[in-house]
Amino acid sequence: MTCFAKQFTASIQKFVSYPACCLFLSVFLFSINIPSLFALDGWAATYGGHNYDWAESIQQTNDGGYIVTGYYTSYFIGGSFGSGIGGLWVLKLRPDGTVEWQKTYGGVSFEVAKSIQQTRDRGYIVAGRTRSFGAGKEDVWVLKLRPVGTVEWQKTYGGIDWDEAESVQQTRDEGYIVAGKTASFDLYKILDFCVLKLEPDGSMEPPCYFIRNTDASVLNSDATILDTCASVRNSNANPQISPSKVRVTNVSAKILCP
Repeated sequence: MTCFAKQFTASIQKFVSYPACCLFLSVFLFSINIPSLFALDGWAATYGGHNYDWAESIQQTNDGGYIVTGYYTSYFIGGSFGSGIGGLWVLKLRPDGTVEWQKTYGGVSFEVAKSIQQTRDRGYIVAGRTRSFGAGKEDVWVLKLRPVGTVEWQKTYGGIDWDEAESVQQTRDEGYIVAGKTASFDLYKILDFCVLKLEPDGSMEPPCYFIRNTDASVLNSDATILDTCASVRNSNANPQISPSKVRVTNVSAKILCP
């Protein structure tokens, strides 16, 4: 059995046949309409280059398409994705899975995105971590993108050790709330929850000492897009009631700023 895949490049479109047991080590997305697991208007596609690339966060946008972010390493063996050893990657997809635009963001080292959300001005807020910028080994990295993927502002947040964002959302006052983890502000360098409430421009009021502006390079990427022939099946997982107990915690908040 074979399946037919559409392959898109910057200058040519062609059809290629692949065996039914297709395997792609790249970003894999699967879209299907609920409640039917076998909806006829579903699609599946891979997006990537010649090395490991994966997605971390996706959201449907107000035009019916999708915004996806994650991480690429395709630069390693001669790809033209980015400027460092691996970096943050954002793709804006149309409703049918074709790419509207795609860009990488990074410096000379390592960056990865963990969360993305469309903002009310139709731009995007992205959060993750960076080794190229900031004060520590890794810092929380937040970028505000315009609707076409260019950078409106970008900042790091962190101390001298490990800091990373896991989730970001826009708040009702047009600012942002970021949650993640930090080892920079614990005496024993143990990871703690970290929550940042940001102004619309990424600042804090009153000013906080560990915020820094960054200057990541922004490049158009050239991922190959393939329709896949993934099979869809219901799982036979057996739900069970867990024996876990609910306990009240006595966690205390350590306010860093102001």
